[in-house]
Amino acid sequence: MLALLLIGISCLLVTAMNWQLRKFGEVTYEQILFHMNISLDSETRLLASFLQNTVMVTAIVLVVLCLLFGIKWPWGKKVQNIRDKVLFYKNKIALLFLICSIIYVAVRLDIAEIIEDYHAKGHVSDFYEKYYNDPREVEILSPAKKRNLVLVFLESAEATFLRKEYGAAFMPELKKLALDNLNFSHDGDIGGAMQVDGAQWTQAGLVAQTCGIPLHLPITNHNKFLPKHGYLPKAWCLFDILKEQGYEQSFMTGMESSYAGVNKFFESHGNPNILGWEDWKAKFDLDDDHDPIRKRILRDEELYQEAREEISRLAKMGKPFSFTVMTMDTHGGNEFLDEKNCSKVYDERHQNVYRCASRKIGDFIAWLKGQPFYKDTTVVIVNDHLVMNDALFAEDMQRRDLNIIINPAIYPKHGQVKNRQFTPFDMYPTIVESLGFDIKGDKLGLGVSLYSQEPTLPEKGYDNYEKLDDELSKRSHVYEYLLYGKVLR
Repeated sequence: MLALLLIGISCLLVTAMNWQLRKFGEVTYEQILFHMNISLDSETRLLASFLQNTVMVTAIVLVVLCLLFGIKWPWGKKVQNIRDKVLFYKNKIALLFLICSIIYVAVRLDIAEIIEDYHAKGHVSDFYEKYYNDPREVEILSPAKKRNLVLVFLESAEATFLRKEYGAAFMPELKKLALDNLNFSHDGDIGGAMQVDGAQWTQAGLVAQTCGIPLHLPITNHNKFLPKHGYLPKAWCLFDILKEQGYEQSFMTGMESSYAGVNKFFESHGNPNILGWEDWKAKFDLDDDHDPIRKRILRDEELYQEAREEISRLAKMGKPFSFTVMTMDTHGGNEFLDEKNCSKVYDERHQNVYRCASRKIGDFIAWLKGQPFYKDTTVVIVNDHLVMNDALFAEDMQRRDLNIIINPAIYPKHGQVKNRQFTPFDMYPTIVESLGFDIKGDKLGLGVSLYSQEPTLPEKGYDNYEKLDDELSKRSHVYEYLLYGKVLR
């Protein structure tokens, strides 16, 4: 009985680890801590997939072992001797399996990094004192005429898909938008920011690109992060600036507005009109289980149509407006193939999913360009994070976050567009200046406006992922103040 229990635990550990890697790629412990504080929305297919690939597989393995070793089969003497020896050492063998499983999971979760980060929290860093520029204290000059902002977070639509080495044939509309408009790149091709710790999942990517800081939850005090008391209460973000400047703001998602605490973030920063599943359910009389993949979601085709209506409403209010939308069909790299509106062109599912997403964003931008308010509107397209499915890429690919700025108030005069080394933090001041605002010093948060000649953190010597991530993971009194609203003692 003990042996079966140990083998069952071993099997659960290995199958759960393998399932997570297939579904999400490398997930950081901070992402796990974040969702311990803020629950994920339930997902029908995701839960079913987890149970099938872990609990069911484990049950099958245990049943097979019981049949093999619990019943005497009419095998030969040699086989019976092997069976008897296995049964005699069953507890030791099972313990060995458990130890090997724990080592495997520890390596894949990078326990060494977790231990390193744990000890790093005991050392107070002055990194933020050196490089963090509090946006509340930075002089930001308004343009004579304030421009509207349409900010699109394309789920997992990284720049890698648009690069020559990947082919980019299956996203022609998005590639054309990148080539015809402003794309800050790390080299001469379509490119973008290097992803850093604290910016690798949806909510962290949102925070990094609009607040100029990572979303880091320390191991020891993660339970003190309580969004209901204010989400990053002392941070000053893009939406706070726009609210102060008199912008009318809306945020839209196909998911529940509470998904990953998005509503709490926006309630603390800018307090825009938030539109989510609750609104779509009431408007279209939808059932919670109407989607075959996940519960409570409005898919991108309908979401873009709602975005058109909301933007049109905002434009009639006579004030500058900011509209932000988060798409979802490309979650996980291949979540939803809209066969009703897009035909299958490629053999690979993810290529068809992204082909459809490319067409939809292309149609949306074309619609925007046909509106009377477009001439006074800047459109920014970014991804929330890299695709959490490493199997789609060769190991040696330089994967980067996407950025496309359409119809900005200004174009770079001195700063380079290509061959820039930068992080998601730099998108914050870059978006602000793309609207025509003048940031004295060109810095907000940990970010530097890419319109300027000011060096970014990677250009100051933090071009090594590990070096920058090590600094960001250390304890900081400044960051604690931003995260909790107070410095912990």
